[in-house]
Amino acid sequence: MAVKNRLKEILDSKGIKQMYIANKIGMSKSTFSNLLHNKFTTSMEYGFKIAKELDMKFEDIFYYEENE
Repeated sequence: MAVKNRLKEILDSKGIKQMYIANKIGMSKSTFSNLLHNKFTTSMEYGFKIAKELDMKFEDIFYYEENE
């Protein structure tokens, strides 16, 4: 079981650089990069900050994936 995200797809479609969002929410570029590539699961607080910056709902970015 894992929490995954659609950040890369969303940032690409909106033409937003990862560094821009990382700076806006106070996250290091390397941590945000790991999050972007699903190597790191963010806290709820950062998840909601990201959603706010992207003007999206939390659940449109982050989702739960069950491993079989």
